[in-house]
Amino acid sequence: VAIADNQQADLKKFMDSISKASGGKPVSITINGAEEQAEGQKSDVNPSTLKTLNEKTLDKLLSSSKKKYILLHCWATWCGPCKKELPTFLAKSKSLRETEVILVSFDYDSEAQRKKVLNYVITLNTTFPVYIIETRDKIDLTNRGSGIRFIQTYDKKYAGDIPYNVLINTKTNQLIQASANYDNVLFLVNE
Repeated sequence: VAIADNQQADLKKFMDSISKASGGKPVSITINGAEEQAEGQKSDVNPSTLKTLNEKTLDKLLSSSKKKYILLHCWATWCGPCKKELPTFLAKSKSLRETEVILVSFDYDSEAQRKKVLNYVITLNTTFPVYIIETRDKIDLTNRGSGIRFIQTYDKKYAGDIPYNVLINTKTNQLIQASANYDNVLFLVNE
């Protein structure tokens, strides 16, 4: 972001005040599409902490889960509607006792995108596990194709829209519900 010399001091004061107001929690601000981090915020997130999700990994998650269901919430940092609804989805999902919620990013699996995903998730202050879909098509820079093929292993009718929610029974590995509207899925597991 190009900022005139006379504006840099004002921007620094603004970012520092936001950092203080957040009590040290990570804060990012989008200005004309570019993210800036407040001073003192951890900007060097380790992208290796983000796990890759593929069919084998999901099978392990299903077989090892102590919960009745796994709910995959599919989203991406490049998806405006996803980012808009994610905080509300997380708030509504916190009370689920028999459902393990997993956030599945459809972002392209690269070190830069992993950092972007992790930096965004940090701002959400969530304890739900976050995975990035395994990239199979190196030409598909949105990684949507890899995400579609992955979700279609459970939901044959899935066309690729995100945000999207897939509810799977951990005992039978069967699809219970799939919907773009998370309320349709949460209604089934609301405990």
